[in-house]
Amino acid sequence: DYIVTFDNHKRLFGYPTIQIENFADVEALPIKTNSEENGEFHILAMAKMTPSHGFDRILQGLYAYYQKNHNVNVILHLVGNGTILNQWQELTNRLSLNKYVVFHGALHGTVLDQLFDKCNMGAASLAIFRKGCAKASELKIREYTSRGLPFFYSAEEPQIKDQKFCLKVPHDETCIDIQSIIDFYDSINWEKEKYIMHNFAKNNFSCGSQLSRIISYLNLW
Repeated sequence: DYIVTFDNHKRLFGYPTIQIENFADVEALPIKTNSEENGEFHILAMAKMTPSHGFDRILQGLYAYYQKNHNVNVILHLVGNGTILNQWQELTNRLSLNKYVVFHGALHGTVLDQLFDKCNMGAASLAIFRKGCAKASELKIREYTSRGLPFFYSAEEPQIKDQKFCLKVPHDETCIDIQSIIDFYDSINWEKEKYIMHNFAKNNFSCGSQLSRIISYLNLW
């Protein structure tokens, strides 16, 4: 009778839609500890790597960043496997970024928790326009928020629009401005904000908060 969707279409394949957003098991995700201030800045980018994740935009941004004078060493952590990973490894080699990029492969459990603790910012998918999309509903954004890891993103994400714990970057092929990411991070007290993020996730990104839209739409309560 209906199709449940994350996108903006009112009808799909002739059926009316019920629109929800992606969700996570918020309570199962530990809030991260604060990152150590040691002259390094760590970015976490995790996904099943495909071109639409656009992490090559970060690699290009790192290259531009290291061509200029800088006070902070920025390290990119790529977590996951996928079809585009070899190309991004080749790009890393070509741009001589090997000392600044770590390819972890798939991580889970305590090992992933420890990497979250180490990182300062997360990266959402940065190129879904490559598959003709403008709006996203990313699971990793829900996980970043639940854990209290600030992040940057590019696609339309209605639930987090104007939230102070995330940074909107251009939704195009331009490289990511790494210095703007650092400046954003330095502008906020994350020890306080990470608990605000976790509570926001509980209220907006939980299974119940999203599936209740379906129940309400169908007048099941």
